[in-house]
Amino acid sequence: MLLFHGYGLGLYGELSRQCYLVVPLIWAALLLWSKPWLEHHAYGPLEWLWRALTRGKPPAMAKPALETPR
Repeated sequence: MLLFHGYGLGLYGELSRQCYLVVPLIWAALLLWSKPWLEHHAYGPLEWLWRALTRGKPPAMAKPALETPR
């Protein structure tokens, strides 16, 4: 939406068909980035922002440590 919609860069209809390879590349990058991010953080960046705005204070970004069973 930020690339193609009017309130973003407004690129809808401006790019040739070859440039639409950008979408699968962005999608693949997000897939590769999300698992390592969520292994170390409790929330994604936009979810963290949403929680901070709705609760009025920023939540902890680090993932809580898991307790080992006895």
